[in-house]
Amino acid sequence: MHLKNNYFLFLSHVLGMYLFFMVYGYYQEKILTQTYNSNKFTYFTFLAVLHNLGGIFLSYQMIKMKKIHLKSDLRLFIEYFKCSFLKFTNLLLSYKITENISYPAFLIGRSCKIIPILIMNYVLYQKKFSKKKYFSACILTIGVLFFMFNSQKVSEKSSEFLGLIFLFFNLILDGSLNSVQDNIFKNFEVSSYHMMFYLNFISFFIGLFVCIFSGELISAIFFVKNYPFILVDLFCYSFSNVVGQLVVYSMLAIFGSVMLTTVTITRKLFTILFSIIIFKHSISNLQILGLILVFSSFFIDFTAKKSKNFSKEN
Repeated sequence: MHLKNNYFLFLSHVLGMYLFFMVYGYYQEKILTQTYNSNKFTYFTFLAVLHNLGGIFLSYQMIKMKKIHLKSDLRLFIEYFKCSFLKFTNLLLSYKITENISYPAFLIGRSCKIIPILIMNYVLYQKKFSKKKYFSACILTIGVLFFMFNSQKVSEKSSEFLGLIFLFFNLILDGSLNSVQDNIFKNFEVSSYHMMFYLNFISFFIGLFVCIFSGELISAIFFVKNYPFILVDLFCYSFSNVVGQLVVYSMLAIFGSVMLTTVTITRKLFTILFSIIIFKHSISNLQILGLILVFSSFFIDFTAKKSKNFSKEN
């Protein structure tokens, strides 16, 4: 499929990714940071359950469409349970981070996850990467440091420091999760939809169990009952995430990973800028420089992948 013959299809995918993920980011930040009649929504496990429910629906529809067989292998399920526990814990941690640092800082910090992935792949599986990969990781680290360590009030610094500690563990868990997932793909013949379904399915029941026995489910239901207008935010949050993921997988299947990576890079940039403008986050010149360095590292990775693919084709 040639891009020039499918300009409208390509453009619709790009606009779809921009629209749904920017809407997703907007409602995620709104739910986590804004107040509803002076009360904050703090039921993160309930939010994680909704997130997993959307993932179950999406992956199951893709499995049905592509007629993928759901395997029943005990060893595979043990690995899936490990991944699900890491995924669920990491999702809760990501919600806690936004209580202590700004959402743009959270997005930038999350971009740094390639570093723990490199480290954990080496620690767990002795896997090495190219020098270009390590170089882009260094640029990324410097960019993130520039963006995160901006001059702030003393009262805000302790809160930001706590957020950075949460972010550190979030990235470590992310690196571990990605390393275990890579190992599953290497040792078991499973599709990404198969993995996505089971990870969300297991995580959903872990979250539901925690919600019920901690009393959070009842508290969240009462919050929604008292402030029913939050239902619109929760629906838009879940719906935009599900449809956005559908657009991602569709673009991957039609246009390939290189084109998807390009769009994802620009989409992340616009999501951060959108958050800064809509929620009126202040940003310094040093942070702008950090932002440039972060996205420069993404483009280094992108060009490396593109040249690698070109070499394979020739």
